[in-house]
Amino acid sequence: MASFKKGNLSGTLGGINMNSRWFLKIKSLNKYFKPIQRQRNILPFLFTIILLLSAGAIYTYAWTGPGQAPPGGNADAPVNIGNIGQIKGGGLSVGANLTGDDIGLLVLNGRLGIGAPSPQGTLDVNGAIYQRGVSLHADYVFEPGYQLDSIDEGTQYMWQNKHLKAIPEAKYDENGQQMIEMGANYKGLLEELEKAHIYIQQLNDRVKSLEVQIGELQER
Repeated sequence: MASFKKGNLSGTLGGINMNSRWFLKIKSLNKYFKPIQRQRNILPFLFTIILLLSAGAIYTYAWTGPGQAPPGGNADAPVNIGNIGQIKGGGLSVGANLTGDDIGLLVLNGRLGIGAPSPQGTLDVNGAIYQRGVSLHADYVFEPGYQLDSIDEGTQYMWQNKHLKAIPEAKYDENGQQMIEMGANYKGLLEELEKAHIYIQQLNDRVKSLEVQIGELQER
């Protein structure tokens, strides 16, 4: 049974005299184990430092800044010239300053190629182009409730307005250059084409009717 004196470590433990010479020698070895204990406590801190340094090294390797400082005192933009994908929350301008927050990509000068390494025009796309979110078909002209203008009405509108009824009128930008909305223009072309086929059918039916009448007259 162990017994101790209050305030010190003198006494017996399991029948062993704690003041004996060999026990005091073992006790003196404790000073060598304390640094090990302190090292054990500092290991998580060292591990955190190593982890942060490794992350910084990886980021430095992945990020390659522009060769020259951007003009106008702008900060170095996070555009990677390497092969690592990036996501940019704001707009990106090439050759001009952005004039609004709603601009995603602005290319003022040069050519833009999508899938085309050597673009031959202002925009060169190698592949299919899909447009969504607007009505692009004009099959409604074949519905029973569609109010189709007569050929005479369509002709009158065409010569008065200098364009077909379903085709949007010409629009111009601030520099006086013509511009069109591709979806509306494409749908208008389809509508006029399908209306033309209906007119062709009407004319064909009229021709057939006249041929029958002419044949009856010839038989008299």
